[in-house]
Amino acid sequence: MKPLFHTKLSTKATASLLAVFSLFFSSELLASGCSKADIEYYLQKGFTHEQVTKLCSIPTAAPAAVPYQGQPQQAAPQSADQAYLAAALDAKNVTLNQNQLSYSSKECAEYGPPNNTDLIEEACVNTTVTVNFAGLKIKKLSNGLFLIKDAQFLVEGDLRRDYLNLNKVRRQEKSEVLRLLPTNPKRVNIPIRRGIDPEEVAQRIRKYIR
Repeated sequence: MKPLFHTKLSTKATASLLAVFSLFFSSELLASGCSKADIEYYLQKGFTHEQVTKLCSIPTAAPAAVPYQGQPQQAAPQSADQAYLAAALDAKNVTLNQNQLSYSSKECAEYGPPNNTDLIEEACVNTTVTVNFAGLKIKKLSNGLFLIKDAQFLVEGDLRRDYLNLNKVRRQEKSEVLRLLPTNPKRVNIPIRRGIDPEEVAQRIRKYIR
């Protein structure tokens, strides 16, 4: 996936970009999803045209029906948070509900002699990770350094990892995948796209933790 540029735009540059983006966004999209201020905010955060389209294409939720007496009110749809996370996470098939977050991505683990970096190898597998919000703890947040290290969003709790293509992993790497990327990990590093502030993602997730 292409890295996102995360630079502060000048007022003139932002205005120019908004003018260009206005050609792509229909009046209906601006009215029902994002204002020009919303679009400017997402541009400054480094989102691409496709990602801003996703964020701005969320239909306005219909008013919830009045519950019967004694019936607890149902939680409002979380489509806005899901759209944001789908754009901010370096993953596919991002799904969010009141109880959990799930996403699919390629996970890799390094193995080999710890004192000989020349012999270090990497085992990779496509997975779906499910993060249950009950008891979830956010253990570490850190911004990445361009071309040096990725951002970290380390969480700990009730987690599940499902392999999607383990049968296609080389035989010599399969045992390392099973050892280093277990199906019931104690913690996982949720992948964040370059240029996205992990704290902003954390603000979206914290509201669901219980």
